[in-house]
Amino acid sequence: MVSRAPHKIDIGAVFNVPPKNHLSTEKKVFIPVEKEMVFDIDMTDYDNVRTCCEGAKVCQKCWGYMSCATKVLNDALT
Repeated sequence: MVSRAPHKIDIGAVFNVPPKNHLSTEKKVFIPVEKEMVFDIDMTDYDNVRTCCEGAKVCQKCWGYMSCATKVLNDALT
């Protein structure tokens, strides 16, 4: 992971009030209660090895790459 550093890392807050209601809530009441970390696996990263699709298009065969990516990520985090 060090040699292939991600372009960006997003860690978003989970609020006590739905964010769409933030304008109708007092500022001091609208507070983050926890954080969530999201891993976004982009199929475009596999375009150089996929033979069936490219870009955002995903077929049943492409899901094998997604499955492998999640297994690698799970092992790395474990």
